[in-house]
Amino acid sequence: MKKLVTPLWLLAIFFLSPFILNAQSFTDDFESYNVGDYVGSKSSDWTTWSGTTGGAEDAKVVDDTAASGNNSIYFKGTANGGPQDVVLLFHGLYETGMFEYSMKLFVPSGKGGYFNFQGDQTIGNIWSVDCNINTDGSMDFSVPASGAGGSVQYTQDNWFELKVTADMNTNIWKVFIDGNQELEFQNVTNKVASIDLFPIDASSEFWVDDVSYNITPYTPAGTNASAFLIGLDNGLVGQEKDIVGTIKNLGVTDITSFDLEFSYDGNTVSESVTGITVPSLGTHEVSFSGTATLAQGNKAYSLTVSNVNGLSADDNPADDSKSLSIQPVSPAPGKIVVAEEGTGAWCQWCPRGAVAMDAMQHDFEGYFAGIAVHNGDPMAFDEYDQGLGGLISGYPSAVVDRGADIDPGVIEMDFMERIQMAPAAVLTNGVSIADDSSSVAVSVTAKFGQAISGDWRMVCVLTEDGINRDSSAYAQSNAYAGGSNGPMGGYENLPSKVPASQMIYDHVARAISPSFEGTPNTFGASASIGDEETRVYYFNTGALWDLSKMHVVGILLDENGRINNASYSSLFEGVENGFASGEDVTGVETPDQPDAEFSIYPNPANQSTTIRSSREVNKLQVFDVTGKLVYEDNQTWKGYYRLNQNSFGEGVFIINLFNNQGEVLETEKLIFY
Repeated sequence: MKKLVTPLWLLAIFFLSPFILNAQSFTDDFESYNVGDYVGSKSSDWTTWSGTTGGAEDAKVVDDTAASGNNSIYFKGTANGGPQDVVLLFHGLYETGMFEYSMKLFVPSGKGGYFNFQGDQTIGNIWSVDCNINTDGSMDFSVPASGAGGSVQYTQDNWFELKVTADMNTNIWKVFIDGNQELEFQNVTNKVASIDLFPIDASSEFWVDDVSYNITPYTPAGTNASAFLIGLDNGLVGQEKDIVGTIKNLGVTDITSFDLEFSYDGNTVSESVTGITVPSLGTHEVSFSGTATLAQGNKAYSLTVSNVNGLSADDNPADDSKSLSIQPVSPAPGKIVVAEEGTGAWCQWCPRGAVAMDAMQHDFEGYFAGIAVHNGDPMAFDEYDQGLGGLISGYPSAVVDRGADIDPGVIEMDFMERIQMAPAAVLTNGVSIADDSSSVAVSVTAKFGQAISGDWRMVCVLTEDGINRDSSAYAQSNAYAGGSNGPMGGYENLPSKVPASQMIYDHVARAISPSFEGTPNTFGASASIGDEETRVYYFNTGALWDLSKMHVVGILLDENGRINNASYSSLFEGVENGFASGEDVTGVETPDQPDAEFSIYPNPANQSTTIRSSREVNKLQVFDVTGKLVYEDNQTWKGYYRLNQNSFGEGVFIINLFNNQGEVLETEKLIFY
């Protein structure tokens, strides 16, 4: 049976209610089709991502299994995803009112899939919610614009009902499995126009039956403010979190003032807002002056709007307050989680990964180590790129503690799981930097709190923040330009090809030692509780590395190749920790660094600095700001050159390097103080 009612006008006037309901409903159990029919060819409600129906992108009706009756539709993916990419239209864009979508799914053991809700009637403009159906019987829901969401469990090899509901007036989304609520979250996009069903890779295989949706739009009336969005990020027990509250005008009268109250764990903070104008369906965000300390346990937090335009009550008190729950995680002592992200300047979707990594580093400082592994651009480090390439299927992708390949937008989900796991050993970094900055020695010490046996390994990684080069090869492709794909950490305000001068790359993998996999049996056959093991790694510095912006990540791999624990520190924090002697893992190495040609470090400098050039230099000249030549050296050199301040004193200088043809190789500003 197939039924579509659009629109069905239901006029209901309730005492003290401003609602006029325009309800739209749809059901499809595929019994009205013939086996072998393409649904997009037979129904105006179904289409495909491209709009081309009746071919490989469409879905066929099958009768090999069904949740009810005889028929269903079947999806199976390829290595590159698809080619099926089927869309059910909701025949409008909805951002207020009540929304409910349900379908029956059958996912075989070890298989998975994917779907998303689109937030614009133009398909491909805005992703409202993503859902990855994982091969292990879990489903990850995420809001691409914020990372909000969570995971639920489903049963493989059985038909089950998935239902998603949204009260879009108060912005509360819920996920149900077989009638049981499993997840609740907010959605900063909070719009729906269609659902896209897509077998995302070769592991994708699933059947769909008994699809339905119900939409009850809301008509603004009177004076009405809703508690729309609570900006309290989940995190770790004891973390201080900023609080942001957003109200939405669901009336027709402009809102010019209101009070807003936030409550959590027995504490309440409030703000009074005046001198504003919030038009109908507009929103207003309020940053609270107080903060919230995340407490142990699953506890409710709420947002309440009152005193709207000075009224004791607005015209719909039902949406004045919203309540959600939060359960912060208690981190295991000494645990640091590692996320390795595959990215590239050529990759138009990779700004999503950069934003996610920056957010994780900011939100979980001291507990998180992010490593951006570049591919196909000047920051690519081949050995690391090839190693991570064996774990991911595309770009951007990420692995957390070298687990499953995931979208960077859901790193936090895996992080929250891993941060609770007690590590076998706590790692500490020590660093020694050569006087001329030409090399770095790193000691990583593991103090074991658990006994281990088998092939455990250790790896040392150097990363760099703040990379900015004036070269077109560093320009970043950007699919988020113009905002059509939603907000993305400011990339929506940048062009589709972000100029290199505007790009700053962080967490960039610069070197890895001894290899991506590490040395077999790094600790021998076993280690006991209380044992301390130190391994030492040596690196020649890349010519363009800025040591002041670099970090050390020590990695402990278990016998299955998963990261058990890590250490994370800046190079100079490692120096302060103190370099520890131990077993040398590698000799001095020179990483293959395509962008490494010239550097001055440190700069600004006191007393002396080191100039490094990967090209042969036949003359060096130093000019002051007036253009006066204050120093010249005509010796030929390549590699490192020590420049002392006592040659010309303090100030701002211009360094010129020349080749044997008298041509300028490099020009750089140097500050001596």
